[in-house]
Amino acid sequence: MRIVLAVLFTPFLALCAYAQSDVPIVMRTFTVVSQFSLPPWSAHDNIGETSKIFRDQGKSESGNDYFIHEMIPSDESFDAWTRLYAITAETPISGDLQAYANGQVNVYVRHCTNAASHFFPNIPEHAKLFLTFCEGYRDNPDIGEISFFNMQIKNKTLVKNYINVRVPAFELTDSTLPLSDADIQTYVDLVWGLQLIEDQSGG
Repeated sequence: MRIVLAVLFTPFLALCAYAQSDVPIVMRTFTVVSQFSLPPWSAHDNIGETSKIFRDQGKSESGNDYFIHEMIPSDESFDAWTRLYAITAETPISGDLQAYANGQVNVYVRHCTNAASHFFPNIPEHAKLFLTFCEGYRDNPDIGEISFFNMQIKNKTLVKNYINVRVPAFELTDSTLPLSDADIQTYVDLVWGLQLIEDQSGG
């Protein structure tokens, strides 16, 4: 499986050093301000028309503050979506960034018939850029998922920008994935646009 994934992603290994994404969404996320790309189905002047949005904020089971902002195409529902684009934040956290990324991967290990991950190399230490592969959901084996994540920690706030793409069930031992190379690059570029900056508002 590792050999297959290495072959599949060889064209994208240098992508992260050169990808430049517009970051037109600016959102305060606790101790930092997050700048991140628009969902791939929206333009800046029609995001309210082309996306359904779910937002929530509260306390996690561990007592941390959390925030979530999810978007799906407007013609889909949160019960049956094909693409879900989101940003989440949690604070205060003190854990290791790799441990949080591994925890995200383990969610797929628990809920998928078979799961794997691919971490991009040569990424700055403050970030983790990775993909997860779910061959099929345990409760719906005909549907799989490929997800793209950018996780960063700044000022004790963990921010996660990601897109989940539901696809027909597949096998990682195959030489192809159920997404085109162009789609893969689009989604990698999308989450690579995340930037965390200091919150200067004093709030």
